[in-house]
Amino acid sequence: MTSIGSSALIEAAPGIHGGSTGPSLPGSLLDLSAGGGLRMAASLAVLSLLWWPLVAAAAAGAWLVFAKAGRPGWACLVPVYNGVEFLRVAKLPAWLWMLFLVPVVNMALFGAACVRVARAFRKGPRFAVGLVLLPPVYMTILGMGAARYRRFEVIAGAAEETGPSLEACFSARARARAAPWPAPVRPTHASP
Repeated sequence: MTSIGSSALIEAAPGIHGGSTGPSLPGSLLDLSAGGGLRMAASLAVLSLLWWPLVAAAAAGAWLVFAKAGRPGWACLVPVYNGVEFLRVAKLPAWLWMLFLVPVVNMALFGAACVRVARAFRKGPRFAVGLVLLPPVYMTILGMGAARYRRFEVIAGAAEETGPSLEACFSARARARAAPWPAPVRPTHASP
C-alpha cells in the first residue's frame, strides 16, 4: 500500500490511532479504580457467604443418600471415589466410572445413573429430571427426606422377569399371618 493510501485509511478510522471520538472502555482488569475493586471484593464476599451453606447442604444430602444406600457417607467428599459409589447406588457396575472421562458419554451415563437412583428411591421420572438438572438440590431432598432405598430390585420391571419381588413375598406372608386360624379347642372341665 502506498503512503497516500495508508493516510487515507487512517483518516477513515479515527479511533484506531488516537483521536478517539467515543468513551473509552477499560482494556483489562488493571484499569479498574480502587472503588471498583472494593465493589468486586464485596460482591465476592457476599457470594461466598451465600454459596457455602448451599455447598454444605449438598454435601450433607449426598452423605445421607450414600448412607441410606448402605455406602460410606464420606465417599461423597472424595473426588473419583464418589463417582464410583454413585454408580453403585445406581446399581451399575463400578468400572463404568471410566466412562465419566469421555466427554459426551459422561452426560449420558450421569443421566442414566440419576434415573436409576430416582427409581431406587421410588421416585418418578420428574424427580429423575430434577436430579439430572439440579443434583445438589435433589440429592439433598433424597438424603434429608423420607425416601427409602430399595436394595434388592434393580429396576422397575426386573422383578416381573425373574419372579415375584421381595415386597410381594413379604406381603403374601403378612396376608397368611393375618388369616384367621381356627381357635384352639380348650377342654371344658366340669366342676365336681
